[in-house]
Amino acid sequence: MKKKLLGIFVYMLLIVTALPAVGTMNEKEIPASFGICSNSSDQQITKQTTMTGDRGSLFIQLPTDDLIDDWRSYVSDTGANWKTYDDFWEISSEICDIHWWGQCLIYTDDWHSYDPTGMTVQIQFYDDDNGQPGTLLYSYDSVNPSITETGIMYHYAPGDEYFELYYFETDLEPCCQVSNGWVSIQSTYCPSGGWFMWMYSPDGNKNMYQFHTGWINYQDDVSFILTDGEPTDPDLECDGELSWTDVKPGDTVTGDFVVRNNGDPDSILHWKIESYPNWGKWTFMPNASILTIGAGWLTVDVEVVAPDDPNEEFTGEIKLINAADTSDSCTIDVSLATPRNRAFNMNMLFLRFLENHPHMFPMLRHMLGL
Repeated sequence: MKKKLLGIFVYMLLIVTALPAVGTMNEKEIPASFGICSNSSDQQITKQTTMTGDRGSLFIQLPTDDLIDDWRSYVSDTGANWKTYDDFWEISSEICDIHWWGQCLIYTDDWHSYDPTGMTVQIQFYDDDNGQPGTLLYSYDSVNPSITETGIMYHYAPGDEYFELYYFETDLEPCCQVSNGWVSIQSTYCPSGGWFMWMYSPDGNKNMYQFHTGWINYQDDVSFILTDGEPTDPDLECDGELSWTDVKPGDTVTGDFVVRNNGDPDSILHWKIESYPNWGKWTFMPNASILTIGAGWLTVDVEVVAPDDPNEEFTGEIKLINAADTSDSCTIDVSLATPRNRAFNMNMLFLRFLENHPHMFPMLRHMLGL
């Protein structure tokens, strides 16, 4: 009986050190402006990191790096009778292809997402007329862009919807020559009755326009890249190892690894995590992002809730892929070991110590009946 009481005492000491953790999520308002889809939420789903450093010689406005707390996208679709324009400057060569980010959404009682596969767009270039779109110079009609599923998710709180960010690109034939001007990308067909939404960028000069029944000027920018059409191939590279030992079953452990774009100077890499071990509960921050060469190494934070099984060793790997070329991949090795039931081990080791040293602690031996 005394052995049992000692075991219960040790077990209770272990239990009282465990504390629960809880979180909350705030509901937000439906957007006031019908031409804009926007969001703000304190729930962390997927975040990129801020892009810094040299981004190469292209004209480039990347999408926002915070697709949870600070994103918005602008309708640019013939079906909705909205058209969005943004400006560019200091282009020193012909523009032979264009890249942009967005989604195919529709607003009924809430915003809903559709697969944009099959979408057609009209791309037009204008000269600059004192800080606004001027004369139409080039028009590319019924364009079918190539589409990449980036794996980057953004969150719209009112409907608890999670939308994937898509990457679009197309060659321009013939190339166009505009050193300073404006570009519009407007969907002429978006599947399932959706509308093309052009994703916001924190870059740029905070000057863009929408046209609906009249002109609307925003102190904002949308995300796009203009290039001369030369191939710029990204190269996914990751480094690190995750290893945890003596982890209590059910406990949470943390670690990190790094990932970068080691490709051509002007390349854009969309990486995402394709797979990870099927044991434990995993969280990655971020689990996908966009990387330029100038961004350097990006740290990916990892959190794992250990399996409930004691005295086990778990192994596996995390696989990252280039979303546009799944043959471009890398892996991070993972291991986690859980000990035997600690309360049981501590109790038995203590009793065994007393039995093996009968002349030590005589009063305690007497109390335990050894």
